[in-house]
Amino acid sequence: MTIAIAPLIAILKEYKRRQDARRRFVRTQRTIDGLPKELRKDMGWPDRYLEQCRKGE
Repeated sequence: MTIAIAPLIAILKEYKRRQDARRRFVRTQRTIDGLPKELRKDMGWPDRYLEQCRKGE
């Protein structure tokens, strides 16, 4: 029985890890989007961020 439960627990942990990462990403994006446009431009948001995503950094 334990052998059958272990893979399920691993799958659930991975799902939770991905959900937590997604929540952090959304929270960060909302925070940055709430900043004044001039400050976001100085930071390079979203242009620099999108470039990094395309490169896989």
